[in-house]
Amino acid sequence: MIKLNFVGDVQINSSVENRIDDSVLRLFKNSDFNCINLEGPITTNLNPDLKAGPNLCQNENIDQFLDILKIDVAFLANNHIMDFGASGLFETIKFLENKKIQYTGAAVKGEVAYIPLRIEKNNIKLSIFNFSETQHGAINFIDDQPGYAKLFDSKVDDLIIQEKTEQSPDYIIIYSHGGLETVDVPIKFFREKYDKLIDLGVDCIIGSHPHRSQGFKNLDNSFIFYSLGDFIFDYSKSGDGLVLELIATKENLDYKLHSLDFTNNKISLANEDFSLNFIQNLNNKINNEEYLAGIYKEEYKKQLLSLLQSLDEKKSLTLVIKDFVKRTINNPTGSYEYKKILRKHIELNETYQDLIKHNR
Repeated sequence: MIKLNFVGDVQINSSVENRIDDSVLRLFKNSDFNCINLEGPITTNLNPDLKAGPNLCQNENIDQFLDILKIDVAFLANNHIMDFGASGLFETIKFLENKKIQYTGAAVKGEVAYIPLRIEKNNIKLSIFNFSETQHGAINFIDDQPGYAKLFDSKVDDLIIQEKTEQSPDYIIIYSHGGLETVDVPIKFFREKYDKLIDLGVDCIIGSHPHRSQGFKNLDNSFIFYSLGDFIFDYSKSGDGLVLELIATKENLDYKLHSLDFTNNKISLANEDFSLNFIQNLNNKINNEEYLAGIYKEEYKKQLLSLLQSLDEKKSLTLVIKDFVKRTINNPTGSYEYKKILRKHIELNETYQDLIKHNR
């Protein structure tokens, strides 16, 4: 048997002293592997890249955090790992290697970033891929430059099939970063993508990035956990989060989900009744077509409004984007380079492209 704990987004700007409750510490102490999404580099570089959105990194308290929780694995494929450029990534990798923490999802070039983490213990073999949607720092498999692995790279399907054939793991797991932020249901675009990956032979998909917990799906004993929400995210107040306890045996995968309680800025496990009700409510929303339709109609507009700063309700969102791009690119004021980057972000990011598709 192998027992693994997975949590969502981790970005630390403040002290972790007395912040982790004993209930969480006990859970992590009794696991073979504790895994986090490292949302931002561990770096002394104070020169952020120019990009759409905030530049995030970890402060010096990350060292204590990794020790307290006995972190074994860091996932690096996310939209903030390259916020301080290649030097920030290289520092992060060196730091993790010095602490003997395994990592995957980002590297000096694409071919390496797409290599899964391979774990073998108690005669059980796991292959864990780490991918993210396309944002700042994403690289293709063929790229000879630093960055993180893209979920939508054309090579991903082949890599999964190749891993299954050549390495013969007992289970293939994907830790994925992407989707619409601040909502508690996965958008249809990502649900369909994850279903296709399960059909290819992936046994478990674990999501992050929305900063909200989302429900899960069981497809003939293959699992999709759409989002684990936040674990510690100091850039903004954490909404909610889950800990996924995954148990792998030769016979099957099993799991237990724990809801987190962030009361008084302390991270603890919620009581079991609350967790069961909370997770059931999340699953009910996935199956509520009216609720899902409302996400497309209202939340997408809010997300775009946040990015573009203005929204003409009389126009379709497609026209709003076109007008925004035309206005900003041709406007002599402000940063021309930033406007180009923002335009590229809109054009390349799969979530925003899905937004355009559904709001023509």
